[in-house]
Amino acid sequence: MPFLSRYAFAITVTVLTVALRWLIDPCLASELPLVTLFGAVAAASWLGGYRPAFVSAVSGYLACNYLFIEPRGSLGFTFPEDLVGLLAFLVSCSFIVGFGEALRRTRSKAKKSHDLLQITLASVGDAVIVTDAKGSINFINPVGQSVTGWSQTAATGQPLDTVFRALNEETRQPVENPALRALREGRIVGLANHSVLIRKYGTECPIDDSAAPIRDNRGNVSGCVLVFRDVTERRRAEQALQSSERQFRDLFDNANMALHWVSSAGIILRANQHELNLLGYAQEEYAGHAIAEFHEDRKVIDDILCRLAAGETLEEYPARLRCKDGSIKDVLISSNILWKDGKFIHARCFTRDVTEHKQVEQALRDSEERLRLAQQVARVGSFDWNLESGVNIWTPELEAMYGLPSGGFAKTQPAWESLVHPEDRSTAIAAVERALQTGEPTEQEWRVIWHDGSVHWIAARFRALTNLLGKPRRLIGVNIDITERKRAEESQALLAAIVADSDDAIVSKTLDGTIVSWNAAVRLHRRGGCWAANQPNHTSRTLG
Repeated sequence: MPFLSRYAFAITVTVLTVALRWLIDPCLASELPLVTLFGAVAAASWLGGYRPAFVSAVSGYLACNYLFIEPRGSLGFTFPEDLVGLLAFLVSCSFIVGFGEALRRTRSKAKKSHDLLQITLASVGDAVIVTDAKGSINFINPVGQSVTGWSQTAATGQPLDTVFRALNEETRQPVENPALRALREGRIVGLANHSVLIRKYGTECPIDDSAAPIRDNRGNVSGCVLVFRDVTERRRAEQALQSSERQFRDLFDNANMALHWVSSAGIILRANQHELNLLGYAQEEYAGHAIAEFHEDRKVIDDILCRLAAGETLEEYPARLRCKDGSIKDVLISSNILWKDGKFIHARCFTRDVTEHKQVEQALRDSEERLRLAQQVARVGSFDWNLESGVNIWTPELEAMYGLPSGGFAKTQPAWESLVHPEDRSTAIAAVERALQTGEPTEQEWRVIWHDGSVHWIAARFRALTNLLGKPRRLIGVNIDITERKRAEESQALLAAIVADSDDAIVSKTLDGTIVSWNAAVRLHRRGGCWAANQPNHTSRTLG
């Protein structure tokens, strides 16, 4: 109550009690002149405090002394009993004011506590409902009003089951009201999992939390407080997380790549089916074991773990893993660390099997080595000319055919046609151009001149490969050194010329004596006769 209002109330109630005494004065005469003032003092003390009560007592006594104490119409103490009456009045008023002040302060504290409780409950982020001992609602905070759809006015006095109705989300059966159970059992009761609240207008929202009994000073249950919250967003987040985890597990377990996790201590935490199939182990034979047990090279896995612990990311790290059947797999491991708050959680490892690739590479190297040896023995060289990039790859054997050391083409960059004999250069270039135009396999022989001036024969076979547009993109082929063959042919031709021009009769026969050929001098020596080829039993000087 405002300051001036308290004093105005004290004066008003004093005037009313004096008027009351005036009304009953015919009945009391001079007896009990101050009897009605005690009510005014008590009311002023209760509502205004001791100061307004003091004003009420003093002003009331003066009015009653003047109006009702003999001799009336004057102020003073005519008789000794008047002074005793004043003292008694003051003592009584002191008791009334003291008691009233104590009650007023107690009430004020209670009101402040109540207001503080109301403010606190209204400020709580959760929904709060307070009931009495019978389960009727006394209070519902703004969050509770928002969640349930019930206003404070509409909910006050309603049975709790009317405002707060919960169902099991899965079974759709009613859930026992936790507040009523708390009232009955006198203890804190939590809500069942997967509970949904039915709002005032029939909509639903998932909730959780608990109820607790309210006890008075004697420990008796005087009511209950129910605290709950709308967990719709949290439930969605949980469902999204569960869905994400399911998707991750499905992706991890069914990935078309071998995956495993390793702890900081080198223990396998989990592995997917692809990795288990790769190595032939069951889950319990692999997960939970030290990763070093499955590595053929201990130094390799020690180096991997050391690098990962240092925060390094590994890309295609070569390693060898031991399978259950004792075989060895060549693999490439890519791995990095999952860190959380600076703590090593686990290493994520991706294993790629390159065993067949290694075997193919080795077989290819062996094949290339055999081809190289065959080319060396057969004196065959090959080339691959990329027409689009201009890169020309020559084997050492081909370079040797042109009188160049190994790597000679790359070092000196000689023009190919400059090494061809001038007399054969045009036909050699024409053959290459013909192959590029037609795309057909082409053969041509030409001579090359080495740096020392010697002449060597080359037999070339090559073909152009085209792109999708039909344009040549590569020219590949082989060269064969036919110098020895050409020299043999030249020797045979020279020998044939010598035999044909000789004046001596020369006959060529097989081992069984059959005549194969003879020169013109044979006819002259026979004089009138002729030896026929393939005729046996003739005697003559033979060749071969």
